[in-house]
Amino acid sequence: MKDMRAQLATAYQWWKEHQEDVNRLEQENATLRAQLEVSGRNDREPDPRHRKTLLRIISALLDLAEVASSEPPKTTAHDINAKLELKGCSMKPDTIADVIRTDRDTD
Repeated sequence: MKDMRAQLATAYQWWKEHQEDVNRLEQENATLRAQLEVSGRNDREPDPRHRKTLLRIISALLDLAEVASSEPPKTTAHDINAKLELKGCSMKPDTIADVIRTDRDTD
């Protein structure tokens, strides 16, 4: 019984010492959950009109960048991704290729 009281006292002491950390972590968790909920709402597909506008802008930028429309979308996607990597970011070439295919189908 004495051993159990000692363990309980140790656990209680640990909890008192780390209560601020636990509270801070709970607050950070709540903040991250709220951010996740908000970002989930923003991941929707744009409405068809907005999507078509974005595709037209992409098409104009591809023309402006003199991207060869005769190249397969996958090749073009790798070229675009190489340029993105120079800027410190990247995308999956498949994602870029899908947009290029859609752009070409829209024309």
